[in-house]
Amino acid sequence: MSIARDDQVWLQDGNVIIVSEDDVAFRVHLPGTIAHRSDIFRDLFALPRSDTSHDMVEGCPAIRLQDSSTNLRHLLLVLCCGKNYYYSHDEVRCVPFSVLDSLVRLGHKYAVHDVLSDALGRLKKYYCPTLDEWDDVDRRSRWVQTSPTDAFKVIELASEADRHPIPLPRCVPHVLWAHHLERSFRCIVRTPFG
Repeated sequence: MSIARDDQVWLQDGNVIIVSEDDVAFRVHLPGTIAHRSDIFRDLFALPRSDTSHDMVEGCPAIRLQDSSTNLRHLLLVLCCGKNYYYSHDEVRCVPFSVLDSLVRLGHKYAVHDVLSDALGRLKKYYCPTLDEWDDVDRRSRWVQTSPTDAFKVIELASEADRHPIPLPRCVPHVLWAHHLERSFRCIVRTPFG
């Protein structure tokens, strides 16, 4: 099995390797901010480890997680590297939905409450509760870079979490629009031209 180093989260002085399900390795510090911000990570790394070769990568203890490298990278950039997806020099950044999706999923899974709360807060600014807010596309689009089909993923996120992070009625207009686009596209593709 070949394990590749992540090019963004590889701390030269890190003492633990996290390996994703797709064999990407992240080198981080423990104990440190990861363990401090997540009891699950703290407990996971506190488990006794054997000294066999499959538990070591580049001389560091390694643990394999069943998460994609993309999802882990987004979470570890926040936890280990201080990445701020939300602001740049006090200016609001428009965050890609895929980043928020990763942060919600792993923030929930590993009980990183501040990461989960921040990502959900950003999604709630986009999937707003009133029609007036919904109609203000400029206001909504400054928070999240999304496509209509992402609404399906928000519903999936809501069903995975213990409590619904985004009230489902907020997603209904997006889902209906995505469904309409999909049906319209299929109709165009199936219609013979000429």
